Formats: sequence, C-alpha cells, structure tokens
Amino acid sequence: PCAETGFHSVPADPTLPGLCDQTGLSNVNAPEWRHNTSLEANAPIAGTKMEWFARWTSVFLDDHDTAEDKDFRGFQKSFWLHDAAVGLAGQDGTWEVKGWVKNLTDEQYIVTGGVTNVPANFGSRGSYLIYLGLPRMYGIEFSYNFK
Repeated sequence: PCAETGFHSVPADPTLPGLCDQTGLSNVNAPEWRHNTSLEANAPIAGTKMEWFARWTSVFLDDHDTAEDKDFRGFQKSFWLHDAAVGLAGQDGTWEVKGWVKNLTDEQYIVTGGVTNVPANFGSRGSYLIYLGLPRMYGIEFSYNFK
C-alpha cells in the first residue's frame, strides 16, 4: 500500500523492497492533541446516611490516522466523547446505585482500520475494514462492597 492514498503520499522504501517509507508521518492513533476532563460533585442528603453524586467525563481527540497504511479511509477527524452518571451512595461507601450514559452525543468514530486479505468485489487490493467505536450506551448499575 505504498501509494498516493488521498491523504498522504507514502513512497516505497528504496532500500527494503515491499516496505513503505513513512518518515515524517504521524504514528497510528497518535493525535497531536488529546484532552481529558473529569468533573464530579457530591453532597450528603440531610437526615439520611446517603449522598447524591454527579460525574461528567469528556475526551477530545484531534485529527489522526487509525490505519498503518495511511489510507484516507482510516483518517479520523477530531471529535469529543462525553460520559455522564448520576446516583446515590451510602456515606459509609458500602453501596452505590447510578444511572449512566457513555458516548452521550452518539459520536461515530473510527478506532482502527486497514486492508484485509478478503478480495474486494471489484479489484485485487482487498477489502478495507474499519472498526467503529461503541455507540451511545446507557444503563443502571448497583454495587455493594462486602467489607
């Protein structure tokens, strides 16, 4: 796959036949910028032995390649992922119940990609396979700490 791919021009390595010279190109899944933020708030509930809590987590990933062959189909534009949870917990830390949402905005993003060995319908290069990140998920969770 040493060729003009639409995103990068990846020349063949003249000293090692069959390999690509990727000098100066970014590493796979290595965005220039990645930012993580977490916020949490909690407070006791008056007259009980419980507390409420709310949690928010955000991750930003800048533009990056997800495929080693630098094919444009594996290029991922920058995106944000947001997760949230709210719940109740015992103040002694023995139990917790929470509702949560992962990928709150239902962002579609590529985790990894590459050419497979499966022949394509038209052509001989093979099929291109990408794995997408998980869609929005939500649930309720209960945990108990048996001390």
